[in-house]
Amino acid sequence: MDPYDGFAYYKVYCNLGDYLVVTVEVDYPSDDIDLFLYDSLELLEDVSSISGDFDTVNAYPNSITYYYIVVDRYTPSTGFIPFTLTIEGATGIAIPGFEIISLLIAVISVIGVIYLQIKRKKITTF
Repeated sequence: MDPYDGFAYYKVYCNLGDYLVVTVEVDYPSDDIDLFLYDSLELLEDVSSISGDFDTVNAYPNSITYYYIVVDRYTPSTGFIPFTLTIEGATGIAIPGFEIISLLIAVISVIGVIYLQIKRKKITTF
């Protein structure tokens, strides 16, 4: 994340039946941070732009999916506003950044099978 970017980005995984609740809180009520929740197709699901010390968005996923959370880090003249982000109700087991793990396992398995076949051919050619 670019330290000069006015936004903070997160990705959260949910299972069918979860009730996702995301809350952002700031230390000073006079500061304001807005919170956006996008679905996996990057369509706006919920937004909270209430002035005050916290904002909340939520979603009730109807399938196994993920959501993008965007915190608009409003930048006053004193610099970025520190915040605390709380994510509740997401029971998805996927690990961000490891979405292709099953593909890697399949590729490694195919390479292993090919290696064993080549090794067997070398043994039987004597």
